[in-house]
Amino acid sequence: MIRWGFRRLLLLIPTFVVITGIAFTLLKLAPGETTGVLGLTGDGISPQSIAQWESLRGIDDPIWVQYGRWIHRTLTFDFGTSLVSERPIRTMVLEALPKTLWITSSALVLAYVFGILGALVLMRNRGRPWVEWVERLLFSAYALPNYWVALVLVVLFAGGDFLQLFPLRGLGPSLNESASLIEFVL
Repeated sequence: MIRWGFRRLLLLIPTFVVITGIAFTLLKLAPGETTGVLGLTGDGISPQSIAQWESLRGIDDPIWVQYGRWIHRTLTFDFGTSLVSERPIRTMVLEALPKTLWITSSALVLAYVFGILGALVLMRNRGRPWVEWVERLLFSAYALPNYWVALVLVVLFAGGDFLQLFPLRGLGPSLNESASLIEFVL
């Protein structure tokens, strides 16, 4: 049993290298160069300035050096500095974390409550014709892509000329302000 566990732990290493290698490769293959995206190309900017900028950020280093630096920074949670706001990305993530946890935990609780209540109603009414239709509808909805369902729900409940029950962006009152649960949900 210990030998089996040790072998499984050793398999973590090549799995980690392969998965991070794929992620790093996809990042490198993404279209657009950093200098072009930031608008550092064009009239008035010399190729020497671009080369100096790339050298300063290690973009011109060999690929294995870039991969090693990327792994080290990922494992130490050093995500660098934002090229737009010039703030540490780690700080920006930590600022957004409380609201993100609030939204995801609220969604999880609501999903469990409505899921369990719905299952109880369907179980109690087993054998009735409408239950079969509801089950078919739920199985069909489950097969739809999440991103598409989210987009349709946003259009129905937040945007367009439909219900507009929720704000299209923003959380509303901050978590520090005194607001009721209904104000947070709506």
